[in-house]
Amino acid sequence: MDHPQHPLVHRILDQLPPETYASFSTHQLSALHQAARSIPKTRHGIEIRQSLPGPGRGFYLVLLAGREKRDRRRPGQTGTQAGLIARLATVAVSLMGSGIVFALSYGRQQLATGHLPTSPAANEVHPTVVPFKGSQAECERTHREWHQGHCLDRDHSHRF
Repeated sequence: MDHPQHPLVHRILDQLPPETYASFSTHQLSALHQAARSIPKTRHGIEIRQSLPGPGRGFYLVLLAGREKRDRRRPGQTGTQAGLIARLATVAVSLMGSGIVFALSYGRQQLATGHLPTSPAANEVHPTVVPFKGSQAECERTHREWHQGHCLDRDHSHRF
């Protein structure tokens, strides 16, 4: 073939059984590649592709937005009230889903870096009973306080 070959045609031909592939003539294969080259490439005003970690291989999120170029007679494009409600519901669910994905990835990042937002109460230190210090002498030797038969640690946060 004298023309460059199109990767889409290669992907399709790779899925065919060998006997079907062998039945194509050189002229037919050339016509397939020519037809694939004539398919316009779609460009979007906004095109965001993000891989997200998760169980197994993870997930990916794609957000595409741009000017509507599809045929108005297409299902869901009729402009009826039901069509409008369906589109608004789709946008609402998409925004909620994106918000959830953002919140989860942001929270995971905060956990990984240790920068969690805390309330003032979360920074308070409360006495903690140290169960393995059984005597007053042993407790006080480690600079803790003996109180009502228990060794209390007042220097460390409950979050350590």
